[in-house]
Amino acid sequence: MESKSSGSGVGETKEQLIDVKDVAERLGVCTASVWRLRDGGKMPEPVRVGRSVRWRALVIDRWIQDGCPVLAKFRRTR
Repeated sequence: MESKSSGSGVGETKEQLIDVKDVAERLGVCTASVWRLRDGGKMPEPVRVGRSVRWRALVIDRWIQDGCPVLAKFRRTR
């Protein structure tokens, strides 16, 4: 897993980024299913880190806690 930080280090918060394997594990599905959900716009958008695709762990966890709602509904509640 990777962390992304911004700032000078004082009071800095690191944002945990997770890969497709971690997302699949949290959802209890295979990685191909995660890619299908992403391609269909049915889950939160990932971020690009160089050539890698990662998701914000907090966003994925909240989405799962909310019952994996249709993305349009999820965005309205955040």
